[in-house]
Amino acid sequence: MARHHYGEAARLSMAGGRRDRAEEIFAEAMRHIPGFTLEERLHLELAFGMERTLKFRTAASAYENFVARYADSGEAAFVLLRMAGILEKRFHRPLEALSCYRTIVDRYSMDAWVDYARAEIDRLGSADITLSGGAGSGG
Repeated sequence: MARHHYGEAARLSMAGGRRDRAEEIFAEAMRHIPGFTLEERLHLELAFGMERTLKFRTAASAYENFVARYADSGEAAFVLLRMAGILEKRFHRPLEALSCYRTIVDRYSMDAWVDYARAEIDRLGSADITLSGGAGSGG
């Protein structure tokens, strides 16, 4: 029931031009309901907006939830690409980013982003990455 109420509140906030309130509701729902997702289009609109406004933790959680629920979406590979960028560049977790790129190649082999994902796998695969997920000091 709470899932429905959060979703409806976020949708109505967006419809009323209150993106800020919709993002707050969305973030709260994800904190309280594991795997929370909205309708596909609204979910992505809010997640992309959160990334644009530097709310990286919330955006990454939204992306992760999206891929878990909408794995067969035509947007799933792009969402994994966005998630990989946040993991590597904002959270300094290149091993997790590498996993996202590999998922794109393995699961979405016909997607337009596969060549980019392969290039990122090659780049990260040749980097000195420590087990902690950060770049190694090399020497």
